[in-house]
Amino acid sequence: MYGVNARRLRRRVIVLAVFGIAPILPALLLLYWSQSPGAALRSSEQVTYALVLTGAAFTYFHWRMSAATMEHPTSTRLAGWLTAGLVLTALQGLAQAAMVNPVPPQWRDAWPLVSELTLILVLLAGVLASDRAEVPGDPAIMGSVGALVLTAVGFITVHVVPPLQLTHTVGRLIVTLLMVLGLLFALAVMQRHPGAHWASRRLGLVVVLMTFARCVGYLAMHNRPGLGVAIFANLAAAVLICTMSQALLRRSLTQHHRELIELERTLAEARADVLHERELLHEVGSTVAGLSSATQVMKQGRLISGERRARLEQLMDAEVARLERLIRTRGALVEEGLDLPLEQSDAEVDFDVDEVVETLVLSHQSRGLDVRWQASGLRAAGDPDELAEVVNILLENARRHGGRTVWLEARHHDGFVELACSDDGPGVPAELRPHLFTSGVRGPDSPGQGLGLSIARRHLSRRGGSLELGPSLRSGATFVARLKNSELADAHHVA
Repeated sequence: MYGVNARRLRRRVIVLAVFGIAPILPALLLLYWSQSPGAALRSSEQVTYALVLTGAAFTYFHWRMSAATMEHPTSTRLAGWLTAGLVLTALQGLAQAAMVNPVPPQWRDAWPLVSELTLILVLLAGVLASDRAEVPGDPAIMGSVGALVLTAVGFITVHVVPPLQLTHTVGRLIVTLLMVLGLLFALAVMQRHPGAHWASRRLGLVVVLMTFARCVGYLAMHNRPGLGVAIFANLAAAVLICTMSQALLRRSLTQHHRELIELERTLAEARADVLHERELLHEVGSTVAGLSSATQVMKQGRLISGERRARLEQLMDAEVARLERLIRTRGALVEEGLDLPLEQSDAEVDFDVDEVVETLVLSHQSRGLDVRWQASGLRAAGDPDELAEVVNILLENARRHGGRTVWLEARHHDGFVELACSDDGPGVPAELRPHLFTSGVRGPDSPGQGLGLSIARRHLSRRGGSLELGPSLRSGATFVARLKNSELADAHHVA
């Protein structure tokens, strides 16, 4: 907390130093190098309105970014009106500074006050409208059109309307009215929040400074120190409007960056969810296909032997039980709000490899695949359901991409149980081999989704095993799955 407060204090000191000290040197230079104090004041106004236009550009991009999300409609609406007001003020002010010389001599003293009063009244109307209405269209275009209209009206006024003769008393009354309207305008601005309280306070201070500079510039028309104060107020307001608009834009960029990070995280989670669901459907689909085939075979009635019917019934019981475990595990994860891969249990058991493989062999044989398998008597350590899915994937791949016959062979090798699945098909194309186990990668003629081999390798890898494309034992492809040997088998080999 202390560190945060210290950083905030340093930022405020820096802003105060820039706001209070930076305009002094330009103000002194303008007074020194200009032909007259009046020329120095006009130069400071041109610099000020040019910087206000820069601030309007920052605010415009802030509005565009806020409008893209519409997360805070009120702040977006006020940012649009702020942009329109800054563009209007900057362009009208630059036009006003350029019109000082063309203005007829009869209007030269009164015109700056009249134009400033008109501008404040127009901006005050915009502030009141911002409470309920959106900017009609693009705020930059609206501000530009408004500035063009005010400039045209001003040009017509000074050349057509009879000049306003200001006595000393009338001039002071208009200056007083201008200052009162400026304070009311600043108060109205500070009651709105175009993005943050700090921004509305700074904007109100800008209004006060620019109105003060206009009033002092009129009252101290031939007083060099007074004009120096007006020049300082103009430049200080310009610095303040630039820092405020830049801070608004920076906050919008920071917020968009955070939203982008959050969107990327959400998208990654959604992709993971989709992949997990696809993997679940992949396993469920293969299991249901085996159950459907076994059911179709059993409907043949007397055409199948009693022994074969009993084996099919055992197959259906085993596959239904595995399917129930899979769905139950996934359902528990969903209820707990977890988003994890399908393989959740870290518990390992010793199991009979033949019991797992024979069920899958019978399932695929019932679907018409010629699977050659001989019991091995081997035991492995891990999750039998995961091995069932691995075998199911290998046999399904062989059925889709291989030939008419598949050989499954299990052996004990180097402390592992190796299960080789080979077929007599065309084999794996050379260009596909480097990406064979990447999720979603499949051959151009493959009817699958490219998920099976990546799922099988992940199951085996997390249990300390592996899955590789081995040297072909026959004409087609050979996949070698390695499983950890069971502790009972290790103890038997040591004995």
